[in-house]
Amino acid sequence: MLVELAWRWLHLQPHSLMTQWFNRRFAGGGKRMRRAGIVALARRLAIALWRYLEHGEIPRPEPRSSRRLPEIPGSTGYACNALARNTSS
Repeated sequence: MLVELAWRWLHLQPHSLMTQWFNRRFAGGGKRMRRAGIVALARRLAIALWRYLEHGEIPRPEPRSSRRLPEIPGSTGYACNALARNTSS
């Protein structure tokens, strides 16, 4: 059900940050990449819903920075890149 919701999100919210994230990361890939990406988007939507219901947090746009932080070479995970951001300060 969450995956179906995520597909609808892409169609109904084309300008949202989550849709832009999905398009940047997965839309250019093949069918298998899009399937993996839609599951990731469904998880993000579920987390955003949980935060809204539990804490009343409305998802806010991520701050745009003119400076891109370096990513760890060969990493694809969020945790590795978050570590790079914490150690580069």
